[in-house]
Amino acid sequence: MRGAGGWLAATLAPTSAWTTAARADELDSLHARARAEGQLSIYGGGPERLYRPWIDEFEQRFPGIRVSFTGGYAGTLTPRIDRQLAAGQLECDFVTFQAVQEFIRWKKEGVLLAVKGPEFNQIDARFRDPEGAYTPVGVFAIAPAYN
Repeated sequence: MRGAGGWLAATLAPTSAWTTAARADELDSLHARARAEGQLSIYGGGPERLYRPWIDEFEQRFPGIRVSFTGGYAGTLTPRIDRQLAAGQLECDFVTFQAVQEFIRWKKEGVLLAVKGPEFNQIDARFRDPEGAYTPVGVFAIAPAYN
Protein backbone atom coordinates (compact mmCIF):
# COMPACT_ATOMS: atom_id res chain seq x y z
CA MET A 1 0.00 0.00 0.00
CA ARG A 2 2.77 2.39 -0.91
CA GLY A 3 1.70 6.02 -0.76
CA ALA A 4 -1.56 5.27 1.01
CA GLY A 5 -2.65 4.67 4.54
CA GLY A 6 -5.86 3.54 6.06
CA TRP A 7 -7.58 1.43 8.61
CA LEU A 8 -7.81 -2.25 7.92
CA ALA A 9 -10.00 -4.72 9.68
CA ALA A 10 -9.78 -8.44 10.20
CA THR A 11 -11.79 -11.06 12.00
CA LEU A 12 -9.73 -13.48 14.03
CA ALA A 13 -10.52 -17.13 14.51
CA PRO A 14 -8.93 -19.50 17.02
CA THR A 15 -8.31 -22.18 14.39
CA SER A 16 -8.20 -22.40 10.62
CA ALA A 17 -11.24 -24.72 10.77
CA TRP A 18 -13.39 -21.64 11.47
CA THR A 19 -12.30 -20.20 8.14
CA THR A 20 -13.69 -23.12 6.17
CA ALA A 21 -16.95 -23.24 8.14
CA ALA A 22 -17.54 -19.49 7.98
CA ARG A 23 -17.23 -19.32 4.20
CA ALA A 24 -20.49 -21.21 3.91
CA ASP A 25 -22.27 -18.98 6.42
CA GLU A 26 -24.29 -15.98 5.42
CA LEU A 27 -24.68 -12.87 7.54
CA ASP A 28 -27.83 -14.19 9.26
CA SER A 29 -26.06 -17.37 10.29
CA LEU A 30 -23.09 -15.43 11.65
CA HIS A 31 -25.49 -13.15 13.52
CA ALA A 32 -27.25 -16.14 15.10
CA ARG A 33 -23.95 -17.66 16.22
CA ALA A 34 -22.74 -14.35 17.59
CA ARG A 35 -26.04 -13.78 19.39
CA ALA A 36 -25.55 -17.13 21.13
CA GLU A 37 -22.23 -15.82 22.46
CA GLY A 38 -23.84 -12.49 23.31
CA GLN A 39 -20.76 -10.37 22.77
CA LEU A 40 -18.43 -9.07 20.08
CA SER A 41 -14.95 -8.06 21.23
CA ILE A 42 -13.21 -5.38 19.15
CA TYR A 43 -9.59 -4.28 19.46
CA GLY A 44 -9.01 -1.01 17.68
CA GLY A 45 -6.28 1.52 17.13
CA GLY A 46 -7.00 4.64 19.10
CA PRO A 47 -9.64 5.67 21.63
CA GLU A 48 -13.18 4.31 21.89
CA ARG A 49 -14.74 7.63 20.84
CA LEU A 50 -13.54 6.92 17.28
CA TYR A 51 -15.51 3.67 17.23
CA ARG A 52 -18.59 4.66 19.24
CA PRO A 53 -20.76 5.41 16.15
CA TRP A 54 -19.89 1.99 14.65
CA ILE A 55 -20.53 0.23 17.96
CA ASP A 56 -23.90 1.93 18.45
CA GLU A 57 -24.96 1.15 14.88
CA PHE A 58 -23.87 -2.49 15.20
CA GLU A 59 -25.71 -3.00 18.50
CA GLN A 60 -28.86 -1.47 17.00
CA ARG A 61 -28.68 -3.55 13.81
CA PHE A 62 -27.82 -6.78 15.64
CA PRO A 63 -29.79 -6.83 18.89
CA GLY A 64 -28.63 -9.25 21.54
CA ILE A 65 -24.94 -8.72 20.85
CA ARG A 66 -23.06 -6.37 23.16
CA VAL A 67 -19.86 -4.86 21.80
CA SER A 68 -16.84 -4.52 24.07
CA PHE A 69 -13.99 -2.33 22.89
CA THR A 70 -10.31 -2.32 23.78
CA GLY A 71 -8.39 0.64 22.42
CA GLY A 72 -4.69 0.94 21.89
CA TYR A 73 -2.23 0.68 19.06
CA ALA A 74 -0.67 -2.17 17.12
CA GLY A 75 2.48 -2.09 19.24
CA THR A 76 0.53 -3.11 22.35
CA LEU A 77 -2.51 -4.88 20.90
CA THR A 78 -0.61 -7.20 18.54
CA PRO A 79 1.45 -8.92 21.27
CA ARG A 80 -1.69 -9.29 23.36
CA ILE A 81 -3.52 -10.97 20.46
CA ASP A 82 -0.50 -13.17 19.70
CA ARG A 83 -0.41 -14.36 23.34
CA GLN A 84 -4.12 -15.18 23.18
CA LEU A 85 -3.64 -17.14 19.95
CA ALA A 86 -0.68 -19.05 21.39
CA ALA A 87 -2.69 -19.96 24.49
CA GLY A 88 -5.71 -21.02 22.42
CA GLN A 89 -7.86 -18.56 24.37
CA LEU A 90 -8.69 -15.83 21.91
CA GLU A 91 -10.66 -12.99 23.50
CA CYS A 92 -10.68 -10.69 20.49
CA ASP A 93 -13.11 -11.22 17.60
CA PHE A 94 -12.38 -8.23 15.39
CA VAL A 95 -9.30 -6.04 14.94
CA THR A 96 -8.92 -2.71 13.20
CA PHE A 97 -5.71 -0.73 12.98
CA GLN A 98 -3.17 0.52 10.46
CA ALA A 99 -0.49 -2.14 10.91
CA VAL A 100 -1.00 -3.91 7.59
CA GLN A 101 1.92 -6.26 8.20
CA GLU A 102 0.11 -7.87 11.13
CA PHE A 103 -2.89 -8.78 8.98
CA ILE A 104 -0.60 -10.25 6.33
CA ARG A 105 1.24 -12.31 8.98
CA TRP A 106 -1.97 -13.49 10.66
CA LYS A 107 -3.32 -14.57 7.28
CA LYS A 108 -0.17 -16.63 6.66
CA GLU A 109 -0.63 -18.17 10.12
CA GLY A 110 -4.19 -19.15 9.22
CA VAL A 111 -5.88 -17.32 12.09
CA LEU A 112 -8.02 -14.86 10.13
CA LEU A 113 -11.62 -15.64 9.39
CA ALA A 114 -12.28 -14.95 5.71
CA VAL A 115 -15.45 -12.90 5.38
CA LYS A 116 -16.76 -11.49 2.11
CA GLY A 117 -19.81 -9.34 2.65
CA PRO A 118 -22.28 -8.57 -0.12
CA GLU A 119 -20.32 -5.45 -1.13
CA PHE A 120 -16.92 -7.14 -1.08
CA ASN A 121 -16.35 -6.89 -4.84
CA GLN A 122 -17.09 -3.17 -4.78
CA ILE A 123 -13.96 -2.54 -2.70
CA ASP A 124 -10.96 -1.62 -4.84
CA ALA A 125 -8.93 -4.82 -5.32
CA ARG A 126 -5.68 -2.95 -4.57
CA PHE A 127 -6.72 -2.55 -0.94
CA ARG A 128 -8.57 -5.73 0.01
CA ASP A 129 -7.31 -9.24 0.48
CA PRO A 130 -8.62 -11.39 -2.41
CA GLU A 131 -9.79 -14.13 -0.03
CA GLY A 132 -11.48 -11.68 2.36
CA ALA A 133 -9.07 -12.22 5.25
CA TYR A 134 -8.83 -8.45 5.78
CA THR A 135 -10.37 -5.42 4.18
CA PRO A 136 -10.13 -1.65 4.45
CA VAL A 137 -12.65 0.31 6.43
CA GLY A 138 -11.07 3.55 5.23
CA VAL A 139 -8.33 4.60 2.85
CA PHE A 140 -6.63 7.97 2.83
CA ALA A 141 -3.56 9.42 1.16
CA ILE A 142 -0.47 10.19 3.17
CA ALA A 143 1.64 12.66 1.22
CA PRO A 144 5.07 13.51 2.54
CA ALA A 145 5.74 17.23 2.65
CA TYR A 146 8.82 19.28 3.34
CA ASN A 147 9.87 22.88 3.13
